[in-house]
Amino acid sequence: MFRLLRQGGISRCFADLIAGLPNAELDVRLTFRLHGNQHLRAPGLLRLPIQVFQLLGRLGLDPAPSEAWAPTVALGGLDLLHATYYLGAAPPRGLPFPLVSTLHDMTPERLPQLAPLGRGGHRVQKRAWLEASDAIVAVSASSAADLATLAPALAGRTRVIHHGTRFFDLTPRPCPGVPAQPFHLFVGRRGGFKNTTALFEVLAALPQHLVLVGGGPLSRRERHQMRQRGLQGRVRTLNPDDAQLAWLYRHCRAVLVPSLAEGFSLPLIEALACDAPVLASDLAVHREIGGSFVELLDPQNPDQWRSALSSAGPLPRPSERLSRTQAAELSHHFSLERMVADYRSFYRSLR
Repeated sequence: MFRLLRQGGISRCFADLIAGLPNAELDVRLTFRLHGNQHLRAPGLLRLPIQVFQLLGRLGLDPAPSEAWAPTVALGGLDLLHATYYLGAAPPRGLPFPLVSTLHDMTPERLPQLAPLGRGGHRVQKRAWLEASDAIVAVSASSAADLATLAPALAGRTRVIHHGTRFFDLTPRPCPGVPAQPFHLFVGRRGGFKNTTALFEVLAALPQHLVLVGGGPLSRRERHQMRQRGLQGRVRTLNPDDAQLAWLYRHCRAVLVPSLAEGFSLPLIEALACDAPVLASDLAVHREIGGSFVELLDPQNPDQWRSALSSAGPLPRPSERLSRTQAAELSHHFSLERMVADYRSFYRSLR
Protein backbone atom coordinates (compact mmCIF):
# COMPACT_ATOMS: atom_id res chain seq x y z
CA MET A 1 0.00 0.00 0.00
CA PHE A 2 2.89 2.39 0.70
CA ARG A 3 3.97 2.01 -2.92
CA LEU A 4 0.50 2.56 -4.34
CA LEU A 5 -0.62 5.75 -2.59
CA ARG A 6 1.22 8.95 -1.73
CA GLN A 7 -1.39 9.59 0.95
CA GLY A 8 -4.82 8.36 1.99
CA GLY A 9 -6.83 6.58 4.63
CA ILE A 10 -5.45 3.04 4.31
CA SER A 11 -1.81 4.13 4.37
CA ARG A 12 -2.49 6.63 7.16
CA CYS A 13 -3.97 3.96 9.44
CA PHE A 14 -1.13 1.49 8.78
CA ALA A 15 1.46 4.22 9.38
CA ASP A 16 -0.21 5.10 12.70
CA LEU A 17 -0.25 1.42 13.63
CA ILE A 18 3.44 0.97 12.76
CA ALA A 19 4.34 4.00 14.89
CA GLY A 20 2.12 3.08 17.84
CA LEU A 21 2.54 -0.69 18.18
CA PRO A 22 6.08 -1.15 19.50
CA ASN A 23 6.42 -1.66 23.24
CA ALA A 24 8.42 -3.86 25.60
CA GLU A 25 6.82 -7.07 24.30
CA LEU A 26 6.05 -6.24 20.66
CA ASP A 27 8.34 -5.11 17.87
CA VAL A 28 7.56 -4.16 14.26
CA ARG A 29 9.72 -5.13 11.31
CA LEU A 30 8.97 -3.75 7.85
CA THR A 31 9.74 -6.13 4.97
CA PHE A 32 10.55 -3.29 2.55
CA ARG A 33 12.84 -0.28 2.40
CA LEU A 34 11.57 1.73 -0.58
CA HIS A 35 8.19 3.47 -0.47
CA GLY A 36 6.44 6.60 -1.76
CA ASN A 37 4.00 7.50 1.01
CA GLN A 38 3.99 10.77 2.95
CA HIS A 39 2.41 9.26 6.10
CA LEU A 40 5.09 6.63 6.74
CA ARG A 41 8.05 7.55 8.93
CA ALA A 42 10.34 4.76 10.17
CA PRO A 43 14.10 4.21 10.51
CA GLY A 44 15.90 2.67 7.55
CA LEU A 45 13.30 3.60 4.95
CA LEU A 46 13.94 5.48 1.70
CA ARG A 47 11.05 7.47 0.26
CA LEU A 48 10.92 7.87 -3.52
CA PRO A 49 8.39 9.88 -5.53
CA ILE A 50 5.20 7.83 -5.82
CA GLN A 51 5.36 8.41 -9.60
CA VAL A 52 8.25 5.90 -9.73
CA PHE A 53 5.98 3.11 -8.51
CA GLN A 54 3.08 4.32 -10.67
CA LEU A 55 5.36 4.12 -13.73
CA LEU A 56 6.28 0.54 -12.86
CA GLY A 57 2.57 -0.27 -12.71
CA ARG A 58 1.94 1.30 -16.13
CA LEU A 59 4.81 -0.78 -17.55
CA GLY A 60 3.13 -3.93 -16.28
CA LEU A 61 5.70 -4.47 -13.53
CA ASP A 62 4.88 -5.06 -9.89
CA PRO A 63 5.07 -1.67 -8.13
CA ALA A 64 5.08 -3.40 -4.76
CA PRO A 65 7.49 -6.35 -4.98
CA SER A 66 7.88 -7.72 -1.50
CA GLU A 67 11.49 -8.41 -0.62
CA ALA A 68 10.16 -10.66 2.11
CA TRP A 69 9.04 -13.48 -0.18
CA ALA A 70 12.38 -14.06 -1.91
CA PRO A 71 15.09 -14.35 0.76
CA THR A 72 13.35 -16.40 3.46
CA VAL A 73 15.96 -15.20 5.94
CA ALA A 74 14.10 -11.85 5.85
CA LEU A 75 11.22 -13.58 7.61
CA GLY A 76 13.35 -15.20 10.27
CA GLY A 77 12.27 -14.52 13.84
CA LEU A 78 8.80 -13.26 12.97
CA ASP A 79 5.77 -14.27 15.01
CA LEU A 80 3.29 -13.18 12.32
CA LEU A 81 3.15 -11.31 9.05
CA HIS A 82 0.50 -8.62 8.44
CA ALA A 83 0.02 -7.59 4.80
CA THR A 84 -1.33 -4.16 3.84
CA TYR A 85 -2.83 -4.94 0.43
CA TYR A 86 -3.30 -7.61 -2.23
CA LEU A 87 -1.51 -6.23 -5.27
CA GLY A 88 1.10 -8.05 -7.33
CA ALA A 89 2.80 -11.08 -5.80
CA ALA A 90 0.76 -14.10 -4.82
CA PRO A 91 0.43 -14.70 -1.08
CA PRO A 92 3.18 -16.77 0.54
CA ARG A 93 2.38 -20.37 1.40
CA GLY A 94 3.67 -22.64 4.14
CA LEU A 95 4.78 -19.91 6.52
CA PRO A 96 5.77 -21.14 9.99
CA PHE A 97 3.69 -18.36 11.57
CA PRO A 98 0.25 -16.78 10.96
CA LEU A 99 -0.46 -14.60 7.93
CA VAL A 100 -2.88 -11.69 8.53
CA SER A 101 -4.61 -9.58 5.87
CA THR A 102 -6.80 -6.52 6.28
CA LEU A 103 -10.23 -6.40 4.66
CA HIS A 104 -10.74 -2.74 3.76
CA ASP A 105 -14.03 -3.13 1.88
CA MET A 106 -15.94 -5.28 -0.60
CA THR A 107 -16.82 -2.40 -2.93
CA PRO A 108 -15.32 -3.90 -6.12
CA GLU A 109 -17.33 -7.06 -5.52
CA ARG A 110 -20.55 -5.21 -4.69
CA LEU A 111 -20.28 -2.36 -7.22
CA PRO A 112 -18.03 -3.62 -10.03
CA GLN A 113 -19.36 -0.96 -12.41
CA LEU A 114 -18.02 1.80 -10.13
CA ALA A 115 -14.91 0.09 -8.74
CA PRO A 116 -14.06 -2.59 -11.32
CA LEU A 117 -11.00 -4.21 -9.77
CA GLY A 118 -9.58 -1.57 -7.48
CA ARG A 119 -6.05 -0.25 -7.82
CA GLY A 120 -3.85 -2.48 -9.94
CA GLY A 121 -6.58 -3.99 -12.10
CA HIS A 122 -6.09 -7.67 -12.87
CA ARG A 123 -3.06 -7.84 -10.57
CA VAL A 124 -5.19 -7.42 -7.46
CA GLN A 125 -5.25 -10.85 -5.82
CA LYS A 126 -7.63 -10.01 -3.01
CA ARG A 127 -9.47 -13.32 -2.78
CA ALA A 128 -6.20 -15.28 -2.89
CA TRP A 129 -4.70 -13.25 -0.03
CA LEU A 130 -7.83 -13.51 2.12
CA GLU A 131 -8.07 -17.27 1.54
CA ALA A 132 -4.36 -17.73 2.36
CA SER A 133 -4.64 -15.71 5.58
CA ASP A 134 -4.95 -17.39 8.94
CA ALA A 135 -6.80 -14.31 10.22
CA ILE A 136 -8.52 -11.34 8.59
CA VAL A 137 -8.97 -7.91 10.16
CA ALA A 138 -12.13 -6.19 8.91
CA VAL A 139 -12.17 -2.43 9.46
CA SER A 140 -15.94 -2.46 10.05
CA ALA A 141 -18.71 -4.92 10.88
CA SER A 142 -20.31 -3.87 7.60
CA SER A 143 -17.30 -5.02 5.57
CA ALA A 144 -17.15 -8.24 7.60
CA ALA A 145 -20.82 -8.89 6.83
CA ASP A 146 -20.23 -8.30 3.10
CA LEU A 147 -17.35 -10.81 3.15
CA ALA A 148 -19.48 -13.35 5.03
CA THR A 149 -22.17 -13.00 2.36
CA LEU A 150 -19.82 -13.36 -0.60
CA ALA A 151 -17.33 -15.82 0.94
CA PRO A 152 -19.03 -17.61 3.89
CA ALA A 153 -16.06 -19.91 4.45
CA LEU A 154 -13.89 -16.93 5.48
CA ALA A 155 -16.31 -15.52 8.06
CA GLY A 156 -14.84 -17.52 10.93
CA ARG A 157 -11.37 -16.01 10.40
CA THR A 158 -12.54 -12.40 10.64
CA ARG A 159 -12.08 -9.98 13.52
CA VAL A 160 -13.49 -6.43 13.40
CA ILE A 161 -11.16 -3.65 14.53
CA HIS A 162 -12.34 -0.10 13.85
CA HIS A 163 -9.86 2.53 12.77
CA GLY A 164 -8.73 5.24 15.17
CA THR A 165 -7.50 8.74 14.41
CA ARG A 166 -4.80 11.04 15.77
CA PHE A 167 -6.97 14.11 15.02
CA PHE A 168 -8.20 14.14 18.64
CA ASP A 169 -4.67 15.23 19.64
CA LEU A 170 -3.76 17.56 16.76
CA THR A 171 -3.30 21.30 17.21
CA PRO A 172 -4.99 22.98 14.21
CA ARG A 173 -3.02 25.40 12.07
CA PRO A 174 -4.68 27.83 9.60
CA CYS A 175 -4.78 26.59 6.03
CA PRO A 176 -3.98 29.06 3.23
CA GLY A 177 -6.18 29.28 0.16
CA VAL A 178 -9.50 28.82 1.96
CA PRO A 179 -12.53 30.73 0.58
CA ALA A 180 -13.61 33.72 2.63
CA GLN A 181 -17.23 32.55 2.41
CA PRO A 182 -18.58 29.59 4.40
CA PHE A 183 -17.43 26.41 2.72
CA HIS A 184 -18.22 22.70 2.74
CA LEU A 185 -15.46 20.10 2.91
CA PHE A 186 -14.94 16.86 0.98
CA VAL A 187 -11.94 14.69 1.94
CA GLY A 188 -10.50 11.81 -0.08
CA ARG A 189 -10.46 10.37 -3.58
CA ARG A 190 -13.21 11.43 -5.95
CA GLY A 191 -15.31 9.88 -8.68
CA GLY A 192 -16.87 6.43 -9.00
CA PHE A 193 -18.50 5.19 -5.81
CA LYS A 194 -17.43 8.38 -4.02
CA ASN A 195 -20.39 9.99 -5.83
CA THR A 196 -18.85 13.45 -6.20
CA THR A 197 -20.62 14.02 -9.52
CA ALA A 198 -23.96 13.96 -7.69
CA LEU A 199 -22.49 16.36 -5.12
CA PHE A 200 -21.52 18.81 -7.86
CA GLU A 201 -25.07 18.57 -9.20
CA VAL A 202 -26.53 19.47 -5.80
CA LEU A 203 -24.17 22.38 -5.23
CA ALA A 204 -24.87 23.84 -8.67
CA ALA A 205 -28.25 25.03 -7.37
CA LEU A 206 -26.79 26.59 -4.21
CA PRO A 207 -24.59 29.68 -3.73
CA GLN A 208 -22.03 27.76 -1.68
CA HIS A 209 -18.34 26.91 -1.86
CA LEU A 210 -16.70 23.48 -1.74
CA VAL A 211 -13.14 22.60 -0.70
CA LEU A 212 -11.76 19.28 -2.00
CA VAL A 213 -8.87 17.73 -0.07
CA GLY A 214 -6.68 14.74 -0.85
CA GLY A 215 -7.88 13.78 -4.33
CA GLY A 216 -5.37 15.78 -6.35
CA PRO A 217 -6.10 18.57 -8.83
CA LEU A 218 -9.34 18.64 -10.80
CA SER A 219 -9.33 16.33 -13.80
CA ARG A 220 -10.28 17.52 -17.27
CA ARG A 221 -13.66 15.81 -16.84
CA GLU A 222 -14.24 17.51 -13.49
CA ARG A 223 -13.34 20.92 -14.92
CA HIS A 224 -15.88 20.29 -17.68
CA GLN A 225 -18.47 19.43 -15.02
CA MET A 226 -17.64 22.65 -13.19
CA ARG A 227 -18.23 24.70 -16.33
CA GLN A 228 -21.48 22.90 -17.16
CA ARG A 229 -22.87 23.55 -13.69
CA GLY A 230 -21.60 27.09 -13.26
CA LEU A 231 -19.32 26.11 -10.37
CA GLN A 232 -16.19 27.92 -11.58
CA GLY A 233 -14.63 29.81 -8.70
CA ARG A 234 -16.70 27.94 -6.11
CA VAL A 235 -14.76 24.65 -6.00
CA ARG A 236 -11.19 24.64 -4.74
CA THR A 237 -8.66 21.81 -4.33
CA LEU A 238 -6.17 21.95 -1.45
CA ASN A 239 -3.41 19.65 -0.21
CA PRO A 240 -3.07 20.51 3.49
CA ASP A 241 -0.96 18.74 6.08
CA ASP A 242 -2.76 17.14 9.02
CA ALA A 243 -2.72 20.24 11.23
CA GLN A 244 -4.16 22.33 8.40
CA LEU A 245 -6.77 19.66 7.64
CA ALA A 246 -7.80 19.73 11.30
CA TRP A 247 -8.29 23.50 10.90
CA LEU A 248 -10.43 22.94 7.80
CA TYR A 249 -12.59 20.47 9.69
CA ARG A 250 -13.07 22.97 12.51
CA HIS A 251 -13.97 25.88 10.20
CA CYS A 252 -16.11 24.27 7.50
CA ARG A 253 -19.88 24.53 7.51
CA ALA A 254 -20.14 20.76 7.07
CA VAL A 255 -18.17 17.70 5.97
CA LEU A 256 -19.86 16.00 3.01
CA VAL A 257 -19.58 12.22 2.46
CA PRO A 258 -22.01 11.25 -0.35
CA SER A 259 -20.46 7.83 -1.13
CA LEU A 260 -22.44 4.96 -2.61
CA ALA A 261 -20.26 2.48 -0.71
CA GLU A 262 -17.49 2.59 1.90
CA GLY A 263 -15.49 0.19 4.01
CA PHE A 264 -15.15 2.65 6.89
CA SER A 265 -15.01 6.44 6.13
CA LEU A 266 -12.19 8.11 8.04
CA PRO A 267 -13.63 11.62 7.46
CA LEU A 268 -16.47 10.72 9.84
CA ILE A 269 -14.20 10.12 12.82
CA GLU A 270 -11.82 12.95 11.88
CA ALA A 271 -14.85 15.25 11.83
CA LEU A 272 -15.92 13.86 15.20
CA ALA A 273 -12.46 14.64 16.60
CA CYS A 274 -12.73 18.22 15.29
CA ASP A 275 -16.44 18.66 16.17
CA ALA A 276 -17.42 19.30 12.55
CA PRO A 277 -20.99 18.78 11.31
CA VAL A 278 -21.28 15.83 8.92
CA LEU A 279 -23.77 15.04 6.16
CA ALA A 280 -23.19 11.48 4.95
CA SER A 281 -24.91 8.91 2.78
CA ASP A 282 -27.22 6.51 4.56
CA LEU A 283 -25.11 3.34 4.34
CA ALA A 284 -24.84 0.48 6.81
CA VAL A 285 -21.22 1.38 7.56
CA HIS A 286 -22.07 5.06 8.17
CA ARG A 287 -24.83 4.02 10.58
CA GLU A 288 -22.28 1.77 12.30
CA ILE A 289 -19.55 4.42 12.58
CA GLY A 290 -21.42 7.72 12.81
CA GLY A 291 -25.11 7.01 13.32
CA SER A 292 -25.21 8.93 16.57
CA PHE A 293 -23.48 12.13 15.41
CA VAL A 294 -23.95 12.24 11.61
CA GLU A 295 -26.96 13.37 9.57
CA LEU A 296 -27.65 10.49 7.17
CA LEU A 297 -29.13 11.18 3.73
CA ASP A 298 -30.09 9.05 0.75
CA PRO A 299 -27.05 9.24 -1.60
CA GLN A 300 -29.35 8.97 -4.62
CA ASN A 301 -31.85 11.62 -3.52
CA PRO A 302 -30.42 15.04 -4.46
CA ASP A 303 -33.45 16.83 -3.00
CA GLN A 304 -32.54 15.58 0.49
CA TRP A 305 -29.00 16.92 0.13
CA ARG A 306 -30.18 20.19 -1.36
CA SER A 307 -32.62 20.71 1.49
CA ALA A 308 -30.03 19.92 4.16
CA LEU A 309 -27.40 22.18 2.62
CA SER A 310 -29.76 25.10 2.03
CA SER A 311 -31.05 25.19 5.59
CA ALA A 312 -30.55 28.53 7.34
CA GLY A 313 -28.08 28.82 10.17
CA PRO A 314 -25.31 26.48 11.30
CA LEU A 315 -25.67 22.72 11.06
CA PRO A 316 -25.54 20.75 14.34
CA ARG A 317 -22.10 19.63 15.47
CA PRO A 318 -21.36 16.24 17.04
CA SER A 319 -21.05 17.92 20.45
CA GLU A 320 -24.64 19.12 20.03
CA ARG A 321 -25.93 15.70 18.96
CA LEU A 322 -24.18 13.70 21.68
CA SER A 323 -24.40 13.65 25.44
CA ARG A 324 -21.14 14.13 27.34
CA THR A 325 -21.05 10.42 28.11
CA GLN A 326 -21.58 9.47 24.47
CA ALA A 327 -18.95 11.95 23.31
CA ALA A 328 -16.40 10.59 25.78
CA GLU A 329 -17.12 6.99 24.79
CA LEU A 330 -16.80 7.72 21.08
CA SER A 331 -13.64 9.79 21.59
CA HIS A 332 -12.06 6.81 23.33
CA HIS A 333 -13.35 4.24 20.86
CA PHE A 334 -12.03 6.08 17.82
CA SER A 335 -8.70 7.04 19.42
CA LEU A 336 -5.37 5.66 18.24
CA GLU A 337 -4.75 4.29 21.72
CA ARG A 338 -7.82 2.03 21.54
CA MET A 339 -6.99 0.92 17.99
CA VAL A 340 -3.41 0.02 18.90
CA ALA A 341 -4.54 -1.80 22.05
CA ASP A 342 -7.02 -3.86 20.01
CA TYR A 343 -4.30 -4.86 17.55
CA ARG A 344 -1.90 -5.83 20.33
CA SER A 345 -4.58 -8.03 21.85
CA PHE A 346 -5.42 -9.51 18.44
CA TYR A 347 -1.78 -10.29 17.63
CA ARG A 348 -1.25 -11.96 21.04
CA SER A 349 -4.29 -14.17 20.41
CA LEU A 350 -2.59 -15.59 17.27
CA ARG A 351 0.62 -16.73 18.97
